[in-house]
Amino acid sequence: MTNQTRIHEHDTDRLFIGALQRDPAIAAAFRLALGEMPCPVRDVRAQIRHETGPGTIDIDIVYDDGLRLMIENKVDAEYGPARRRATSAMRYRRSAQACRDTGTDARCVLLAPGRYLAAARDARGFDACISYEHFAPLMSGACRNLLDAAIEQAETPFSADEALATCAFFHDYRRYVEDQFPMLVLKPDPKKSEIRPDGAYTLHFDARRTLVRHDGLPDPGMSLQCRDGSAPKASVRITLRGWGRFATVFEPSPTMEKIGAYLRPASQSLGITIDTPRLDTQRPFADQVPEAVAGLEAARNLRAWWLDSRSTIQSWADTLEGA
Repeated sequence: MTNQTRIHEHDTDRLFIGALQRDPAIAAAFRLALGEMPCPVRDVRAQIRHETGPGTIDIDIVYDDGLRLMIENKVDAEYGPARRRATSAMRYRRSAQACRDTGTDARCVLLAPGRYLAAARDARGFDACISYEHFAPLMSGACRNLLDAAIEQAETPFSADEALATCAFFHDYRRYVEDQFPMLVLKPDPKKSEIRPDGAYTLHFDARRTLVRHDGLPDPGMSLQCRDGSAPKASVRITLRGWGRFATVFEPSPTMEKIGAYLRPASQSLGITIDTPRLDTQRPFADQVPEAVAGLEAARNLRAWWLDSRSTIQSWADTLEGA
């Protein structure tokens, strides 16, 4: 299967949402898989925010009797079981529990090809797992063709294509940050095609949501490099545009040194930098979690330093005014 014909989760999201809206047999099949009798669908929506925490529910079904199914839909083999940390089940389980606490009968469901379900490490964290194959006899025409292609894709061994490997790494990294480091908000992936170039090494944080702007001082940027071609280690840094040439002029604060931060130029910007372990974007994220955590903890420490260090930044600005 080529990259151009690859099926993505949003494709099968639309497939199942359309089927739920027009075919009572599909709606009934979900309930029967849970041991519930058929009931008409009241509403079905896509990408609804979780009741608790970050992220969205792929497919959200509400039946006339009040039962709510929160469905995570998975299809892409290269984003799949060997490359994921068991965190998605936790998000769905917490959302379902939040609904039950308010009197709504809610269940969290993992929907995926059978091959995916057989290998998924977090499958048991869901209230139920339902395979694509379960619905195949109920579909026909173009819908059946798409479903069969998704099932076949899940059976395909992971592609050796380096761009897909890089994409899988950043996908899993992003999900890990959302779950474990919610104070660090990453910018959306720049590639709408979901394929990052294999030479991509940098993750950019949304500075407006991760940091604060100190009035009268340059707006900060923030990024984490998985590797740095100009240094032996990778790094995370907060950058101040236009101050790069003053890296040796400004006096580092004791609080910077306490967290292992130092000043270095980053092109025309000043980089308030902490060295971090290198990450290989061609290897599965799951194999590098300790290294990733070390980098993210450094990013969290750097963020905390920034929030409390307006006086230090102001002293640097005062140095420039007095020069």
